[in-house]
Amino acid sequence: MSNRDKKGKAKEEPQLEKSDREKSRQAHVETLEILSEISAFLETGLTDSQIAYCASLIGRGVNPEALAEVIRTLRTQYPERETGSKDSN
Repeated sequence: MSNRDKKGKAKEEPQLEKSDREKSRQAHVETLEILSEISAFLETGLTDSQIAYCASLIGRGVNPEALAEVIRTLRTQYPERETGSKDSN
């Protein structure tokens, strides 16, 4: 599909489509904020980007319980160093 009409003029995207896209983006941001608050309340130690990755994986069909087990296993095998700086992922 071209973004131009028969005369070569640029077509304008329908306002409704932009509005729907913006609503979807806003809902995504709000969901990640809520997940971040829940994570902090539960003291998971996950960063916002790690939470976003987990949410993305779950949204793509990864089993949440299996993902949690992988995270627990990785934390056991690769504990954080006592220097305190968390990975910025």
